[in-house]
Amino acid sequence: MWKTKLNRQFLKILPGLKISGFLILWGTLFHSFTLSILLYGSLKSEHVLSSNRLTTLNQFLSENQILFAALSYASALLFFRDEIQRFWKERVHGFQDFARSFLRGIGFGAALMVALLFHRDYEFLGFTTQLNLNFLSSYAWILRSILMAIFVISTEFLVRVVLKKETLGVVGGRVLEVLTLVFLYWIWFEPHLSELLTLVLLFATFSTFWTGAGFLSAFFILNHAIFGLNFFENEFLGILQFKALRASENNFLQNHYLQATFFAVLLFIHYTQFKLRKESTAS
Repeated sequence: MWKTKLNRQFLKILPGLKISGFLILWGTLFHSFTLSILLYGSLKSEHVLSSNRLTTLNQFLSENQILFAALSYASALLFFRDEIQRFWKERVHGFQDFARSFLRGIGFGAALMVALLFHRDYEFLGFTTQLNLNFLSSYAWILRSILMAIFVISTEFLVRVVLKKETLGVVGGRVLEVLTLVFLYWIWFEPHLSELLTLVLLFATFSTFWTGAGFLSAFFILNHAIFGLNFFENEFLGILQFKALRASENNFLQNHYLQATFFAVLLFIHYTQFKLRKESTAS
């Protein structure tokens, strides 16, 4: 009996597993191809000493990791052009939801930073001005913000729209979405266990493309491109400068207060959903 039910559930979730496997495979192949090209260019370069080639390669990859990750999943959208056209035609109040979620992400990120400053986890160092440099160096935070938005929106669309369509109403479909998003981030950034916990809580909190893409893009842009905080060991000189006073929490996604907050939010969401279902059943 239980084997029959398990087989039925597997058959229902099988299309979603295929999409998930394709997305993970595409990200892995793109990552491997990028490393191969960079390694080949580094070995062939005559301007870099042999002893410094691997160090230069690692530094270049770290500085441009978000660029390559954004290109990876943005290029995967080409395989789902029909889904993009269909989704674009069926949009209703999506942009409003995105804007509200974007503002919530900015508000939450600012409130988090105030709390971390108050708790002496971070220290404010001052503002950064680079107007004496060239245009790209002076306004690099704008380019970094765009890349962060492309990366987040691409991953959210691939999972919350393309993958979710195949697992809608399937038991375990939400779990598959969260795990797929975690793998897509892990391919490029290899987060630590504490960072993985934060990602799982973040992805589980949002269930739609508009809310997830809006909040996450704003939250990551504010903390990384504006505040200059470490994003999966990707350092960047933001407009405002903050310094982590605890070496164990150099990445803001490792912060325990952030994890506890999202865990509480997640519990509250599930509690309200359970209460609404109970009231609807009783009525």
